[in-house]
Amino acid sequence: MIKIREKITPFTHEIGSTVWVPYTDCFVRVYPAKLFVGDRGIDLPVKGPVKKFTVLLNLEQGRVEVFGEGRDGFFQLNIFGENNRLVIRMVRGEKKEWTLPCETILPFPKEKLLLGSLKKLEWEKVASRFDLREWYPILFLMGQMGPKAPHPLDAAPAHLLGYLSSFLKAETGDVQFQGLDLRPLPVPLFSLYHAFFQSIRNRFIVADGKKIELLPKVVSPFDRGRMVGVHTDFGTLDMQWSGYKLKTCIFRCTQNAEIVLVSKLHKTCGVRLYLKQKRRLFVLDRPFELKAGSIYLLDKFES
Repeated sequence: MIKIREKITPFTHEIGSTVWVPYTDCFVRVYPAKLFVGDRGIDLPVKGPVKKFTVLLNLEQGRVEVFGEGRDGFFQLNIFGENNRLVIRMVRGEKKEWTLPCETILPFPKEKLLLGSLKKLEWEKVASRFDLREWYPILFLMGQMGPKAPHPLDAAPAHLLGYLSSFLKAETGDVQFQGLDLRPLPVPLFSLYHAFFQSIRNRFIVADGKKIELLPKVVSPFDRGRMVGVHTDFGTLDMQWSGYKLKTCIFRCTQNAEIVLVSKLHKTCGVRLYLKQKRRLFVLDRPFELKAGSIYLLDKFES
């Protein structure tokens, strides 16, 4: 089995951070005892001084969490979208709740990506390291929680990073004056996150009708990684690679179909029903018959 157990939860200790709330069209600016949603300010029942102040973007749960230790003890605030409302809920400390109208999208099963091991995702350190192997899994998961872009962006993920300011806040241009040559953002602001998802996904898998291309644009430093829960018209796919070479793919089929698997890096592989039969040689770029309810294991990829 191919799994990703690592939790993708970037966080910051920066007071006054602005963070996007997943599944919504809202940014929230966060202070220990006050929140701002646009021009609306909300006073929180927190007495200072506050220690261990943290704003955590919990991409596993699809929400923002704010916590720390005030004069009266620990507090935690969860902020999330639900039924076209922004919900702000104190879950530790004095129990209170606020709701504001907002646009929300429905959650759906998520695909995950890992490109090596994740370090502790304290955002200021992640930004300083600027290791795309850390950035891409975050943006890949985050992008599935935003509204779809009206059209794909013909831009590399690294180029799109210029539209992000501190703590992954989407912007319409180079608001941090980094000297970037950025055109006006060609999609609605909150669709930028989904554009990241599309652009990153297309580096590792492209599904076009009955044709599925594996690792079409894998270059350094993405020589190893894992993807799980990848959705296709015929089921879900998990895959693992190392040294620019596919190691294992697991295909869980939901319908009968004939597809074509393609990889520029490989010519053949072994294929068998998961744990049920002997491996047989399969030549890529030829029809591959799938049966609904079956799980196929592909390994022994060769050039």
